[in-house]
Amino acid sequence: MQYSEGIDVGYRWYDANHITPMFPFGFGLSYTQFRYSNLKVTGTSATGLAVEVTVSNTGRVAGTDVVQAIHEVGARLFNVHMKDLTNFQSKESQVPVGEGIMPVKKIFEALSAIKYKGFVDLEYEVHPDDPMPGAIASFAYMRGVLAGLGYAGQS
Repeated sequence: MQYSEGIDVGYRWYDANHITPMFPFGFGLSYTQFRYSNLKVTGTSATGLAVEVTVSNTGRVAGTDVVQAIHEVGARLFNVHMKDLTNFQSKESQVPVGEGIMPVKKIFEALSAIKYKGFVDLEYEVHPDDPMPGAIASFAYMRGVLAGLGYAGQS
């Protein structure tokens, strides 16, 4: 099958055609808002920490937090594209993974909890003329998070 739009898919198609989408970039993460409360941290840095938080939907429509969604879909999760943003409403706010507001460690913890067997791909579209420094920083951060969770690197 031949696709005529080339790389202009998703939000890029709207940009290329000068169309304002019904929902701005980032709303695909959630169509609602959440409040986080009742943070509880137990344990020590020597024995390990456990963190609990209450997630409440405070918006006008039903929605799911990304970490909550991973737990809900479980084995049906097929593929994950990791991207980090400093602002969920702006596609221009992409930064190397670990420098934004995505809950990267919690995402990896959720993937581990559901025994995820798929891939976690890096989606990195910053500095197209020289993406390697940001891509390398992103992979280094993700490897560090995984090492912190007890996953040793494969050689």
